[in-house]
Amino acid sequence: MALNVDHAQNIYRQALERFALTYASIDDTQKDELYRETISILDYLIADLSYTTHMVKYGEYPGDLNGLTFVLDVAWWLRGDVWHRFLKVGNGNYKEDYLSSEAWRRKREQVIL
Repeated sequence: MALNVDHAQNIYRQALERFALTYASIDDTQKDELYRETISILDYLIADLSYTTHMVKYGEYPGDLNGLTFVLDVAWWLRGDVWHRFLKVGNGNYKEDYLSSEAWRRKREQVIL
């Protein structure tokens, strides 16, 4: 799916707003769910942006390469921040958390196919 900068920024804002909710007075179960949803949104955004950036770079799609690259970099940064905070709220077992993540499920399916 080809994204333009505005669409990518809107998806990023959605993830950022969801992540901001984790600072509210909610229990750890709800925070855990918000972290997982935020990471899932960012994973899809990063995958779509990576594809679109590649296609724009090589002239397959018209688009703002600098804008797309900027949003991609910021999405990676936020994903890292969300992941580290999630590990503090989760059960603290990195391997178990990662193996139960959407990112791992997608990677596993790609390797198996």
